Amino acid sequence: MKATEYNLIIKEIKETKESKGGIVIGNTRDVKFKKGEVLAVGDKVANVNKGDVVHYDGYRASDIDYKGERLQVLTYDLVVIVE
Repeated sequence: MKATEYNLIIKEIKETKESKGGIVIGNTRDVKFKKGEVLAVGDKVANVNKGDVVHYDGYRASDIDYKGERLQVLTYDLVVIVE
């Protein structure tokens, strides 16, 4: 899969917490920014590379299903942090 121009293809990283008793707790608070791994980068995107972990505006990203995986497509301007 290849991204075009200013687009990125992201696989969201789901963050969970574990309680002292070992119970897994999902992220229940309403978080605007999501975290994900970059799978593909358009040819006009600067400062972000395939494999980078980024934080992005999850409300404006578009979901797609590709080969059974749920991915997100977003424009470069939605990225707020590159780890």
